[in-house]
Amino acid sequence: MKRIVFLCVAVCSSFLMAELLPQGRFVGEGIANGWWRDAPDDHQGTMKVVEVDGRQAQLIHWTGRGKVGIYRTSTDIRGIRPNANYLLEGWVKADSEWAVFWYEFLRNREYLTHVPGRDAKTDWRKLSLKIKTTADCSYFRISLIARNPGEPIYFSDFSLRCLDDTPEVRVPLLKEAPVQDADWAKAVQLSPFVTLGKDMKLPDVTTQASVAYHDQKLYFKILCHEPELDKLKLNQKSFWDNDTIELFLATNQGTFHFGITPDGKSLQRKILPDTARFFKDWHSWDFIREADENLKALDWIASATRQPENNAWIAHATIDIPKQIIPKNKVCKLQLGRSRKIGDTQQNSAWCRTNGEFFLEEGANGWLWLPHEPDDVKPQEIMSKSLIEQLQEKFVVPAPQRQTTGSKAITWSDSPKVFFDASCQKSFLVLCRVFNHQFGIEPQKVGKPEQADIILTLGDVAQDLNLTPWQHHEAYEIAAEKQAILKANTTRGLACAIQTMRQLCVRYDDQVAMMQADILDWPNMQFRGWQLFAPDTQQFMDDAFKVIDTLAALKFNWIAIQIDDRMVYEKHPKLARENAPTKSQHREIADLIDLYDINPLPMTQCMSHFDFILNKPEFRHFAEIQNPDPKARWKFWNYCPRHPEVHKLMFDMIEEQLQCYPKAKLYNVALDEITFEPIGVCDRCKGASGGELLAEEINILHEFLKSKGISMAMWGDQLLVEHNGGEPYNTAQALPKIPKDVIIFDWHYNIGNSHKSVKFFRDNGFQLVGNGWYWPANITTFIDEIKRLNCLGFSGTTWKPIEFIRNSHHLMTAIVLAAERTWAVDKMPIEKINYHTNNVFRSLHDPYQPGQPSKFLTYDLSNWFNVSLRGGGNNPWMGLSSEHGAEAILSAGPLQWFSLIPFKLETKGNLAAIELKDDVNAIRQIPINSKAASLSFLHTASVSKVASPLMHGDHSKDPQKLGYYIVHFDDGSHEIIDLYWNKTISAWNSQVGATVANVAWSSHTQSGARVMFGVLTWRNPHPEKTIASFDFVREFDSSYPVLLAVTAEIF
Repeated sequence: MKRIVFLCVAVCSSFLMAELLPQGRFVGEGIANGWWRDAPDDHQGTMKVVEVDGRQAQLIHWTGRGKVGIYRTSTDIRGIRPNANYLLEGWVKADSEWAVFWYEFLRNREYLTHVPGRDAKTDWRKLSLKIKTTADCSYFRISLIARNPGEPIYFSDFSLRCLDDTPEVRVPLLKEAPVQDADWAKAVQLSPFVTLGKDMKLPDVTTQASVAYHDQKLYFKILCHEPELDKLKLNQKSFWDNDTIELFLATNQGTFHFGITPDGKSLQRKILPDTARFFKDWHSWDFIREADENLKALDWIASATRQPENNAWIAHATIDIPKQIIPKNKVCKLQLGRSRKIGDTQQNSAWCRTNGEFFLEEGANGWLWLPHEPDDVKPQEIMSKSLIEQLQEKFVVPAPQRQTTGSKAITWSDSPKVFFDASCQKSFLVLCRVFNHQFGIEPQKVGKPEQADIILTLGDVAQDLNLTPWQHHEAYEIAAEKQAILKANTTRGLACAIQTMRQLCVRYDDQVAMMQADILDWPNMQFRGWQLFAPDTQQFMDDAFKVIDTLAALKFNWIAIQIDDRMVYEKHPKLARENAPTKSQHREIADLIDLYDINPLPMTQCMSHFDFILNKPEFRHFAEIQNPDPKARWKFWNYCPRHPEVHKLMFDMIEEQLQCYPKAKLYNVALDEITFEPIGVCDRCKGASGGELLAEEINILHEFLKSKGISMAMWGDQLLVEHNGGEPYNTAQALPKIPKDVIIFDWHYNIGNSHKSVKFFRDNGFQLVGNGWYWPANITTFIDEIKRLNCLGFSGTTWKPIEFIRNSHHLMTAIVLAAERTWAVDKMPIEKINYHTNNVFRSLHDPYQPGQPSKFLTYDLSNWFNVSLRGGGNNPWMGLSSEHGAEAILSAGPLQWFSLIPFKLETKGNLAAIELKDDVNAIRQIPINSKAASLSFLHTASVSKVASPLMHGDHSKDPQKLGYYIVHFDDGSHEIIDLYWNKTISAWNSQVGATVANVAWSSHTQSGARVMFGVLTWRNPHPEKTIASFDFVREFDSSYPVLLAVTAEIF
């Protein structure tokens, strides 16, 4: 039987022994999720998760030593409490030298090193170390180490538990009563045991307990290691004077006390909730408890066997659990103790820590979350929305200039038939790519228009409108009645038409459909672009393609690609960073951009930001400052513009870039932030003003690009006195000395309405493109000013790696908003946008997910509710006052649809949600008991007072993982769904939501504060299995999660 693993970063709860390596969640080169390869790059070896001797294990095999260092994998564990007791346990098997280091990092960044174990060759060996953290403890780092190259080392079943926490376990529901070891392998362990009292030590011998549930019975197996079996105290006059295992099971009808001795004797007692203790004599601590005569005893069976060959004895207990004694939430309390009596010595240890010398005391118990039987669960079955209902919710971003929608749908097979002539061949390729991505289908070409579902054609569009040539270039119309006829003046216009149609279509069963519609559309801004970094390495090429596809879907018509060292140059290969994309891969990027008839805009940092080159020793001689001040923030920032060889290098780079992007009409030479480092200080430049040096550089680069038939663009900050062009270098003085056909990319990241430079550059005879930031207030005001002054257009900037975009809620919002506002500036003011920008980005970026839900199961969570959606009063929403409540979400009734998913919004008195806060760290065993293709969670989180709202802010104090859902299958396996800040969950007052979860609903509190909830949909990787239940677990952080509802999707 395969054992379930083991090392998970959650330490707030002892559930699942705070597993540090959950099964099946592996990344990178086979390192378990949450861990990383913590070794120098020049070390050779293998790290992967393998099965060995029936265990899942982390293999570390160091085969070749580098210069320095050791070979290890590590994980950081946050949320550690100061002055608390922690226990780390695990198993190691090795054929060479190994070690496990446990680092305790302090707030001053110093650390203490604890060593659970180190050795050489060993068979499976258990490690166990308990520590008490210091008052300054911040977090842990655990490292699994190969100390020298040699044979493989296996690490398995590592767990970390805070012994000060109340332990809690989910008791699995077994299909049969556990008899064999394979059956007990599916049970949950109750360990470790610690000695009684505040000192909390590990006992001299270990006790391992397991518990499972079947047919309304609890099954216990307790393995008591005992090297002195022959000395055990047995046959004493008082049952409790014997060597004993004791169980205290607290239910809603009282506490039941069970005892088992090594020779199989057993006893059950009933204890009042406020039971009194009565001493038996004057000289010992032996006592008896008051019993409740009205509390009916539970049926149970106990047995014990001795195993001298294993130095152990085993106790078994089966306890009947009638439904009437268990609360509706299926939670009961348990204390499990061992009173080891050898001769005249006695040592008491227990599963739950105690403050005194008794097993049973206030708070000295753990939580058993019992499983729900199938008949306990009564979800409401809801059919999915009809085709017409789904189509009526479709909309287009950016919004078309003119659109009328009919009341009927037109449908096609999952291979729609397309008619077009040779002039539209490229448009057909766009249609194929878009439909395959969005719907997972392949359109088919047909030879006659009457056979077609979709017709692509070129012809006169919007000729009766007073449009400019560039507007006619992208104008299109769609006439969809029985067929969808897409018509445009150019293939670029047809590409825009296809992107509009894809947003109006849905895939329903084996069909693709859209509502009847007539659309006439054109843009209001000539230049609509976005600046991207080229992929840092070849592994991110797919990310680049997806982002380009998304920008195309939003009808951007320029894409800037900043290349720098992100390409392998043929003439100067040492310029490239490690594993940079090749020229052929850049041509693939250019081909995709061209497929959509988008203009490519290659870009490289010239003169400034040149540290990516100057930091390489072979190019250091180009630096303006050869020996920068060690304290300087910017070092090797600028090349010397008068170096006799530097422009040959730059021209070689630009030429090779243009070879990859042959359709480029414009090239951005950057030239921004030059004065971050002193200029005019080397022997060649000394005596020249900043204005002279910048003007020289601009003219040299302009002349070269002009000779190639390419127009030149540059950033405008060094040409503005109020930006970076003033004292002491006065680079703004270059402005009168540069060609007027240089296009200025004027960047400003302020939130206000001050964009005076737009008029300044225009009045000085320059064409201008505004370049904004990710703030909505920056984007909208900047675009308005550009439109008012009739400038070329607007381009957003990223300044993050291209693979980062899909994981940035800031950039996802900015891209969608910029697309909306630049296409139809006057049609969709920001205050009228009634969709959620991140939802739009995801719908266009993420690939098609096969399967259409036929029905949903909505679940009633009210048994677990502990917080109101109203502020003020009892159990207030987020602990806030009445004017900050979120009760408005309930106004539409108990059944509501969000993101095409129904949710049951129940209330129980004034309670309406599950809040994991204060002493509520988890809710276990919320029943599902159904097969499902996915689960969707309607949830939110509290506002973090320390999180930075800025994309480039200090995020060191941001919440990280707020918690997780654990989905349990009926075969005993499980999957974990992490709740990461602004990824899978966001705060109720978030402006734009998370990157993975959809924004489900948003409104305002009575005070006017924005309030929102998100929907996180988890696709079940095992739809053939029955989902038994799920757990909702919190991690200690500066924000906590709140769950309102859950829905299962049935395909």
